[in-house]
Amino acid sequence: MAGLYFINICCQNRAYFLGEIRDGQMALNDCGKIAFEEWLKLHRRFENLALDVFQIVLNHMHGIILLKHISVKSVGAGFTHAQNEENITVNG
Repeated sequence: MAGLYFINICCQNRAYFLGEIRDGQMALNDCGKIAFEEWLKLHRRFENLALDVFQIVLNHMHGIILLKHISVKSVGAGFTHAQNEENITVNG
């Protein structure tokens, strides 16, 4: 659905792959710089996506994206609902 989405991407095993803290500031290493650059390029790959604020830290990154519209072509699949009520489990 169209709207704003909060994204959190974690490194495998929460390892500190993206940089280090120096003098109280995040210093990106090569992997962190790649994450930064690739985040900024996402809107070129997905025409229905707009980027908002984001933050890269030691072992994860947070970001907000805006999905302008969803189409089957852009995501590869459509949305569907449960086929019947027997397939729905409530409270475990």
